[in-house]
Amino acid sequence: MKENFLFGIKFIIIEEKLKAAKRMLNKSMQRNFGLDVIRSFAIIMVLIGHVIPDNTLNKSLLSIAMLFRGYGVELFFVLSGFLIGKILINLYQQGLNTSNIKNFYIRRWFRTLPLYYLVLLINIFIYKFAHQDTNIFSGFYLKYLVFIQNFDIRHMHFFNPSWSLAVEEWFYLLLPLLLVAFYKIKIKPENLYKNLIKIIIFIALARFFYVLAFNPLPDFGIRRFIPLRFDSLLIGVLFACLKINNKEIYNKFLTKKSLIINLVILAFFIFYIIKNYSFLNVFYTSILSFSFVLFVIFFEQNKFINNLSKNKFLKFFFEKTSIYAYSMYLFNLIIMFSYEALFANFYASPVLITLYFVSLYAVGAFFYKYYEKPLMDLRNKF
Repeated sequence: MKENFLFGIKFIIIEEKLKAAKRMLNKSMQRNFGLDVIRSFAIIMVLIGHVIPDNTLNKSLLSIAMLFRGYGVELFFVLSGFLIGKILINLYQQGLNTSNIKNFYIRRWFRTLPLYYLVLLINIFIYKFAHQDTNIFSGFYLKYLVFIQNFDIRHMHFFNPSWSLAVEEWFYLLLPLLLVAFYKIKIKPENLYKNLIKIIIFIALARFFYVLAFNPLPDFGIRRFIPLRFDSLLIGVLFACLKINNKEIYNKFLTKKSLIINLVILAFFIFYIIKNYSFLNVFYTSILSFSFVLFVIFFEQNKFINNLSKNKFLKFFFEKTSIYAYSMYLFNLIIMFSYEALFANFYASPVLITLYFVSLYAVGAFFYKYYEKPLMDLRNKF
């Protein structure tokens, strides 16, 4: 009788902890207008970068395109790290266990995997239609199921946008395990940021020595190399950790002086990259991510920016663009190549490019409403 009573008490405690974890997850996922603006800027930069073709004869225009694409993705990385970091650092404080880690995985994968696999299937059938001898069950396509496509150079010509998803999905898988390891060795929450800094430095140095040893291609061999890209997301996690556990340090980065210094560094950095592309090979992701995360936390906290949400048009535009960003990112090349196939002058026509953006926005809205949102509603039952 006593054992049953104790078991019942333990069950109630576990259930309450799970409910608390879910409340924490829901709270951390509440919309912030400033972060919606950041996410909108990220997807807009990617899309603008893509409408400038790689075969353009204008080298300056191509440099701007590459800059927009790269910066948009890096901004996504930092923002993802910051948002995911807030969820997991809160769980770390509460006490990491099998139940809340499992819940984190379920919620994250309900958000990212269904649409990814749908767009992957669409890409495979399009490619099959264009190349009749294509075996859709080949090992090349199977790599996409487990997110190791970045190690195959052929990936550059098939479902190209998925490279960043491969980096993020592996990060989502491994970050909770890292935090569990920290939790097991009883690292205090207020000291967690020190260990994150050590790992970020280690990854940056590993990338440096990797480049020295193998001299890989800048895009395929470095930018898309999964193990050496986690520093960008970890910088976002670092600042989430500072916000939750080390408020005094965090607040020092929110001053106007810090913002001005960051703008100067970023402006110099952009100019330097354009003039010296080789620097891009090693340290640019770490420096750029640190710069971008300061914009992320500034936009999240700044009252003036968040008060702009009182304007109904701005609120609608940035909120919807942010919500549809994932669909638009995955579908953008499919829509673009469709326009390119139908209209020979697509890239030279402002009207067609405008129609492309409108079409992509409509596709994003459709898939969010009828595919993504129902699945996210389903995940809330877990």
